[in-house]
Amino acid sequence: MKVLLNECLNRRIRMLDGQWQGIAMASDRCVYFFAGSHRPDLGAPFFRYVPGREGIGNIEMICESMSRVCGEDPARVPAQGKVHSDILEHRGWLYFATHLSDYTPDGRAAYTGAHLIGYELASGKFRDYGVIHPNYTNYSGIGLDRMHGRIYFYVTPFADIPASDGPHMYTVDIASGVKRDLGLIVPWSVRTNPPGHTVEHTDYSRGQSSPHLHVDGRGDCWFTIRDAGEPNEGLWVVRGATGRIERFRNALPNGVTRWLSMQPLDDERALVLLADGAYLFDPRRFDGTPGAFSLLKRIDRDLGWSSLGVGGGRFYWNCRDDKERRKTLFPVMRLFSASISAPERTIEHGPVYDAEGRIPRGLSGIVADERGFVYLCGRWHVLESEHDTLGVDRHGHLVAAYFTVLDIREDIP
Repeated sequence: MKVLLNECLNRRIRMLDGQWQGIAMASDRCVYFFAGSHRPDLGAPFFRYVPGREGIGNIEMICESMSRVCGEDPARVPAQGKVHSDILEHRGWLYFATHLSDYTPDGRAAYTGAHLIGYELASGKFRDYGVIHPNYTNYSGIGLDRMHGRIYFYVTPFADIPASDGPHMYTVDIASGVKRDLGLIVPWSVRTNPPGHTVEHTDYSRGQSSPHLHVDGRGDCWFTIRDAGEPNEGLWVVRGATGRIERFRNALPNGVTRWLSMQPLDDERALVLLADGAYLFDPRRFDGTPGAFSLLKRIDRDLGWSSLGVGGGRFYWNCRDDKERRKTLFPVMRLFSASISAPERTIEHGPVYDAEGRIPRGLSGIVADERGFVYLCGRWHVLESEHDTLGVDRHGHLVAAYFTVLDIREDIP
């Protein structure tokens, strides 16, 4: 596995500290991605990677701050500092959602709310659909309903204020911008800080986030809730025809409570990563039981913090060598893939590191093409010599945001 490019985005915007989701290959064959931070005054920048013939291409900054796109001044209100949602393409436009970066109590309370944003590929212009639910963030599911021309938008509280009741699901009509609140999904409660953690680390949304939504050919939106427990566990669906929200407690295989990652394969099926492997989910077969899920490949590794990518008839996933998040100071991140049509053979592409010896802290976005190039965005440890010039302290680790291009052509049969 060759690392063709590993560019530190902190050389462009100094205080970035990583990225989670928010990467896609569009119909123009360019890779679009974001980077984020946890600063109160730094809006998320938006980038485009234009691949070259042999994979090595150019990174272009489309805009420096999503706060400015949203008409907000990050010096006056907490920044739209991240885009953690999937990036969806429809009729020449990309759609995505913003997320707050200031996790302090004051920052959460003053946050205006997550925006839905459209970006037109041909013209480079943005369309801001505005705040979807005041003070609520997108953490981080959005889904495209092609049948009805609308976006499903998951909002959740991130502050302990009286008006916060729990996550809601909205639909936004793409043409008119009209939004509709489909209602409360589950009530929420604030988790207190674990011993030794600061106020900034209180996870108000834990158990309330839904990273991936899958919309089928009828416009039904399927999702699970992260860190699920009663009353969150199970498979959820919003019926496209009526807007009704339903939950099926025992509809996931082997008693699992959520999917870890998801990538749509077509207008009906999705590839989902569960705790024990990769499954095909076909909503047309759903009868309230796990029968709509069929095991594609058993994976005998810890998948708790893995990401999933699809491209060129293959699916890709990564694994950390440490079983608990942040347990190991410098965890090894490995990349794997298998064919969707013949998944029996697993290819381990090996540990991910660059020519200078840097290693990733987390790789949360994976995109691959049919040529054998893999594109990643994530958080990397910086070298000791870069601590003062590039590093940002995140949970005690000096890290920076990177965009990475891998060449795995020699690995693929």
